[in-house]
Amino acid sequence: MHAVGLYRIVWIPSAIALISMIALFSKQPTTLPEPESMEAYTNSEKTVAFNKPRNWKVGGVSLHSIVSTITLEPERNIRLEIVSDLAGSLVADISRSSNNQASSLASMLPGGQNLDLKLKSPLESAHEAGGKVIEALLKIKQYVEEKGTPAKVAGLDTLVSDFTFKEGGFMGSTDMVGRRFTLLGKDRRYSITYQYPKSAQNKIRPIFEQVIESLKLEQGG
Repeated sequence: MHAVGLYRIVWIPSAIALISMIALFSKQPTTLPEPESMEAYTNSEKTVAFNKPRNWKVGGVSLHSIVSTITLEPERNIRLEIVSDLAGSLVADISRSSNNQASSLASMLPGGQNLDLKLKSPLESAHEAGGKVIEALLKIKQYVEEKGTPAKVAGLDTLVSDFTFKEGGFMGSTDMVGRRFTLLGKDRRYSITYQYPKSAQNKIRPIFEQVIESLKLEQGG
């Protein structure tokens, strides 16, 4: 399958899910109940575990373990979403194969061993592809995303991008902020997104970061 077509298959469902949740936002005051003490949560497939406030309910769906979505949504415009899918490994394989081919061709040329090809890693390719799809689909909402920076989440190399957009409502627009994480496990791609009104950042972001820091993932064999 062509790489571009595969990227669409992998990323568009996640992007559509993101757009759907953004469509629910409106210009309403944040009435988040005070978070209770943290408790452990593990999904039914035993592939994702993290700590969360006791009074924050977990939702989500799973499609035969091929694609699964876990959501924390204590208030309709405050949300954290974890999406995992098996197709992510195919994206990594395509990028890795392309890099190997380019390196092999360069080594066949005179002085090719000294060429700086500046090849992107599978993680960089996956994170960039996801960002481009979301930016294109959310252009009308003035979605702006920063360049990914390296991090570690659940023991995996991760790229993290902060983003902003404006959500329209009956009483005007709301400035929204958030973060998008991309992780590649052995057989799964993990996309983590959290977002909230900018006015609630000091209260919400530390809690979401605690959830991310506690995250444990089953990476497969």
